This record gives sequence, structure tokens and C-alpha cells, in this order.
Amino acid sequence: MNTHEQEDRDYEAGCATELQNALALSQIERPLQNDQRKINALIAQGRFVVYTSHAVYCPRTDALMGCETICVSDHASREEANEASEALGESCEDFAIGIDGPRPPTVAVETLFGDDEIPF
Repeated sequence: MNTHEQEDRDYEAGCATELQNALALSQIERPLQNDQRKINALIAQGRFVVYTSHAVYCPRTDALMGCETICVSDHASREEANEASEALGESCEDFAIGIDGPRPPTVAVETLFGDDEIPF
């Protein structure tokens, strides 16, 4: 019996294929790291966070396992975070590097109406 026939038999029997099993094993052995909650908590404290984000592939099948977001460092000012991301950018060419920080407060703008109720 060749591999194709075995995969067909496994599919008909409701079993996963060899590649699906290999991907599942890789996902068990190497869980993805997601620091998004940590990043959000630091931003809520007023910190500027440098993080990396990249795709993770299965070493057995080359299938996409997911995306990791990793908190690299946090800083008191955006300038410090920019310096850290520039230094990190020289060593991490394969990763997307980002900076996130507290948002300035939003100000509600009142709409002024003229005599004809058209906003200006």
C-alpha cells in the first residue's frame, strides 16, 4: 500500500493524515507565545512598549502554526522606545518590530450650528 492509499484509508476512517498529526505534535511541543495581555497592561500603566511579531512555521511540515507577539522591552518615553527599536532592528531583520504606548486623551469637539441647523 502506498502513502496515497494509506492517507485515503485514514481519511475514510476519520483519522487525521500523517501531516496533520505532525502539525498537531509540533503545536503541542512548541506553544505560541502571545504577550498581548502584558503589552496592554504596560500601556495602561503609561509605558511605551517595544514588541516583535512574526510568523511561526511547523518544523516538520512547513505549515503556518500561527503568529507570535513578544514584548521585548518597556520604556518611560517614546524617544527611549524608538532608540531601543532601532537597536533591535539591526539584529532582527526577519521580525516585524513595533512600538505601542498610551494614547493621548480624546477631546470631544462640539459642533456649532448656524440658524439653518447646518453644522459648521
